[in-house]
Amino acid sequence: MGPTGSSHRAGTGFLLAGSLALVFGAGCGPESQDIRGARLATERYMDALARNEIASLRAKSTCMIPSESVVGGVVLRVEKPRITSLATLDSLAKSAAVTHRMLDSLWTIVPEATTDSLFLRSRLFARRHVLYRNALRAASLSLDGETPPDDAVIRTCRVRARIRYDGPFVGPKPIDRQHVIRLLAAPGGRWIVFSVHLREDDPRPEPI
Repeated sequence: MGPTGSSHRAGTGFLLAGSLALVFGAGCGPESQDIRGARLATERYMDALARNEIASLRAKSTCMIPSESVVGGVVLRVEKPRITSLATLDSLAKSAAVTHRMLDSLWTIVPEATTDSLFLRSRLFARRHVLYRNALRAASLSLDGETPPDDAVIRTCRVRARIRYDGPFVGPKPIDRQHVIRLLAAPGGRWIVFSVHLREDDPRPEPI
């Protein structure tokens, strides 16, 4: 006797569900050790922010943001880590500092119509300078104070996260804001947060 209509539909649904699982599961493999480590470090950092644990934040990051109104956060996406060298970071920090000083020196000579765009570029390179300097400090903190050699290959990771703010300085309702969080790990070291910016204010540094 052939299958009844209901059992046939159930079998077809099972096969369809299995096929979909294979299709969607093919692109969702397990996280790499680096991505998993960066995700965990970000989650622990946001937890320290929510608890306003200053000592813990100093051990986990080289940048400070106001944490009084932070009540939690969630990781949205961890991008594939990048590789660079300590010497490259040092060069980028010096270049950003020079560009920032040059842009600041133009305030007295540029036409008034271009001052707004000049201000935005000056602020961008100021943020990049601070970011690169914090990355250099993170390389040492990653090894608990030991400075890696200039040619050391270090890993950086960009994480997109949603942080929730609440309290008297926020307003009657909590506010969720998307942030770009960057981390760095020296060879054999742990992941350290060195940059936290609102998504729209991210200075988009290269190559990190």
